[in-house]
Amino acid sequence: METMANATHRAGATASDAIADQLAKIQPERLGLIVTEKLIDSASRWSVNIANYGALPGWLMLAFAPRSPLTRRVVHSTILLNGVVYCFNLSREFSALFSGDMFSVQGLMNIFRNAPPALITAAWVHYVCLDMLSAEYQVRDANKHGIPTWITAPLTFVNLMLGPVGITSYIGIRYFYTGKFFM
Repeated sequence: METMANATHRAGATASDAIADQLAKIQPERLGLIVTEKLIDSASRWSVNIANYGALPGWLMLAFAPRSPLTRRVVHSTILLNGVVYCFNLSREFSALFSGDMFSVQGLMNIFRNAPPALITAAWVHYVCLDMLSAEYQVRDANKHGIPTWITAPLTFVNLMLGPVGITSYIGIRYFYTGKFFM
């Protein structure tokens, strides 16, 4: 049986000829599944790229220009964009959300172990949005209370990487500056 690499190197054979030869060996019912898996994979890859690269300007502005009026617009536009990406991916595999027990660690492990790419992608975009919302609250609240940017900028990075740790750290700093944990 000839491999695709060998078929490609045959005299006069093009890459598309080699692919056609390989596809001809696959059972027709399997071919539809492969095409569908590749499309889903492609949509999930694009969604992750949109979520990550789309959020980057917002994160940079939160860290380096937190008081700029443009920052809030960029951050909210990013969250809106990622909200659309989230809905797109969730709509593709909504039923998978209810395929297990969401109230136990084992149940959650089972859901994500068996989850299709669209559901994993939706979960990632969910994290990106919530971490950015948490950082945006932190920056806005720090501006209101006069907490210096040089203190909040590193916390923005912590929010990006470890959302709950970042917001908890900010609440501690806020207490130090204002004497209040919450509004």
